[in-house]
Amino acid sequence: MRPKPDIFCPVVPFDRDVSRMDEEQLRKYADSLPSAEFPPVRWMGDGMDDLVYPDGVRFGPPEADDLALLFGPGGAEWQSISSRTVIDLGALAAAFEKRCLAEAGPDRRAWPPMVLMRCLIKGCNVDGVTAGAHVRLLTCVFLEKARFGFSRFARGIDLLGSIFAREAQFTGTTVEDHAHFQAVAFLRGAWFHETRFEGDTRFNETAFNGPLSFEHARLAETLDLSHAFLQGVEWINLAGMRVGGRTSLTGDLRARLEQVQGRILGEHGQGLSAPDKPAASRHAREEAVAYAADQYSVLAGNFATSSGPGSWRAADWCHSRYLDLWRQVAWLRGDYWAWLKGFLFKICLGNGIWLKYPLELAIVVILGFGLIYVAGFSPDIRADARVLSSEHAPAAVAPAAGGPDACSLSEIQPAYVRVATALYFSAITFTTVGYGDWHPVGWARLFAATEALSGITIMSAFTVILVRKIIR
Repeated sequence: MRPKPDIFCPVVPFDRDVSRMDEEQLRKYADSLPSAEFPPVRWMGDGMDDLVYPDGVRFGPPEADDLALLFGPGGAEWQSISSRTVIDLGALAAAFEKRCLAEAGPDRRAWPPMVLMRCLIKGCNVDGVTAGAHVRLLTCVFLEKARFGFSRFARGIDLLGSIFAREAQFTGTTVEDHAHFQAVAFLRGAWFHETRFEGDTRFNETAFNGPLSFEHARLAETLDLSHAFLQGVEWINLAGMRVGGRTSLTGDLRARLEQVQGRILGEHGQGLSAPDKPAASRHAREEAVAYAADQYSVLAGNFATSSGPGSWRAADWCHSRYLDLWRQVAWLRGDYWAWLKGFLFKICLGNGIWLKYPLELAIVVILGFGLIYVAGFSPDIRADARVLSSEHAPAAVAPAAGGPDACSLSEIQPAYVRVATALYFSAITFTTVGYGDWHPVGWARLFAATEALSGITIMSAFTVILVRKIIR
């Protein structure tokens, strides 16, 4: 399992550093609000009339049931509130729309944006809410779980410099205009499952911590995560995400390789239903790894069609990771023959991507066969004594019957020269050069033929991978 990263929060909170609080400290802090510094946003019938401030002052009933007195009086100021504790963001949005209808009429294009600045938001259950006005939440802190599920933002949403101290759920949410999550800090995870972004979507300088899911999300335009901070992400889920109606990303996901590698949901064998724990069974682990492999396949296609720097390197890495994960799936399924073929494909040919694997294998083959020749087949590796220097061949060597092949590898002295000669014979056999000064006889021919065949295969793979990289 990948170790859980520390929380990363580049945003400086305006009140307290909630990113450093554990669950108990955060709960106590939320229970202490509202306070004299952050008076509550109230409405009639909210059931809080009998509550008491931390300093002993009773809450009492609010002065109006439409929250109109919370906004500045008249002009362009009335749509903004700041430095208050929002007890229920959904009720506040409904009251704001009520005032918009009264002040500006039914034309939503004439409505001003609802602006909350430096507010502490306790209750954020806006599931199923339709916001006709442009919503702007600037440098706000969400102290409890934020629920935006199946909501609709007709004129867009801006979350600039805000902090989500707990989970942020945007499951099924539709944003018909732009969605700007700039300099936002998600401290406990963000879920955009089946979210629809129909306008410009930005995550510039947004810090993600915990889980991050875009599963089955739909985006009309490019999703740019290249300027987001993903240091604290536990896992990322990009399965089924579509950009511009396409089933694959095809270059529309802008991210850096180091942001996603090692963070895809399922690749470490954790359960899909409980990603913070190892899979309970072998079958569950197989499903998780296959799930991650499919995501890496999509990422490989995405990077391959991108034009940014390092995109081909990222595409190669993702494709290689895809093959590695499917080899793990074959092992978990008990298909050991498929696993063996995949394993040999990687160590021999580098998954058709990496040059170092065939190069390293070539060195190992040459050294291995050279040691075999010098240790077991020295008498069967022979040469024409006339082409050898006098310092390598004995001076008095009687020609063998039938020809001048009178010198074998075993007769070479001293020992280090014999080893060097064996490695030389192994190298020319591997590269199929065949100068003719040394040749095998007997059983050594079988090993020499095997080395020559492996040399042709490995050198061909090396050449193909090298040319592929040069062309790119």
